This record gives sequence, C-alpha cells and structure tokens, in this order.
Amino acid sequence: MKEEDYTKVEVEQKDMQIILKFPKKSNYEEDTIKKEVKQILLDILQEYLTKTS
Repeated sequence: MKEEDYTKVEVEQKDMQIILKFPKKSNYEEDTIKKEVKQILLDILQEYLTKTS
C-alpha cells in the first residue's frame, strides 16, 4: 500500500520515538484498535524497561 493509504501518528519523548500507522479504511472497531495499540505500547515499554534495568 502507498504511504497516503495510512493515517500516521508519531509520538516522541526524550530518546524514544513511536510511529503508528493505521489503514484509513479500517474494518476494526475503534475499541479493538485502542486495545491493540495499548498492548503494543505495553510490550514496547516492558522491553525497554527490561533492557535498561
């Protein structure tokens, strides 16, 4: 898919950058997307904390 087929969300904090891309025409319900994003962010945070401890 082309870049314009996605909605892009970027978050930067200190030395970390997170970029999320969502299809503009999504078949998922909004709650399902939120749950998936929360899980992804939780996994990233756990990995980051494991590496820094």
